[in-house]
Amino acid sequence: MYAAAVANLPVLLGLTLTSGVAAGIGAITGGNSLLTVPVMLLAGMDPGVAVATNMVASLGLTVSATGRFLVARAVPRSPTLALAALAVPGSLLGAELAVALPRTVMRAVVAGGMLAIALLLWRRPSFGAAPGQATPARRAVGYLGSALLAVYGGVFSGGYTTVLTLGAVALFGVSFKQAVALTKPVNLASCAAAVALFAWRGAIDWTVALPMAGAALVGGWIGAHLAQGRDDRKLRQLFLGLVLTLAAAVIGFEVLRALQPQG
Repeated sequence: MYAAAVANLPVLLGLTLTSGVAAGIGAITGGNSLLTVPVMLLAGMDPGVAVATNMVASLGLTVSATGRFLVARAVPRSPTLALAALAVPGSLLGAELAVALPRTVMRAVVAGGMLAIALLLWRRPSFGAAPGQATPARRAVGYLGSALLAVYGGVFSGGYTTVLTLGAVALFGVSFKQAVALTKPVNLASCAAAVALFAWRGAIDWTVALPMAGAALVGGWIGAHLAQGRDDRKLRQLFLGLVLTLAAAVIGFEVLRALQPQG
């Protein structure tokens, strides 16, 4: 078992607030872990504990956002059910890797995930802009890609639903709003599987996880509600704007971490 990683009440309140704000953003764009995990690392948490603990907050976000989208009947049955089923084994494998990986490797995974999302959007800014033709070949690529992506989702999850959203538009031919909605139950399945394994392994700091999850429940519902009230064009503009904000925040966090005294 891991000991409580954060004993300072102001720090815990800061992490809780960050979780709520990140969940509001993540319900629309994904990528909430790109905000929360770096803040947790800056607070002094072990990378493995931070990733595992953050997964509980992500679960809170996906529960509330999924509920909001289901109430609005915005989630298409296909390809959501198949993608959710494929997410579970990949997420379990990813979570197992996260528990086993050394601390230095986990930090590299977190940093690499951030860089990969930034590069994707920089090189392909129009990726996922319009629904692609949902041919059998495209669907096969989409299902295979989602199964592989789920492994990353179980390890870290930062940007997992961001890529899944864009991929759903390009490969499954759904609208942008449908893609935003369908990724939430898929990520719910992924997060639930990862949390179960992390809990079994004793990798979660529950004194941090529960307040962050509570804030994420609220933030996720608000974010999903805001997404539901926008058309595809405005939703994509909001999506891209928030992703750029996340990228700027990630760079800032890395600079702050580099400036921290070592030892």
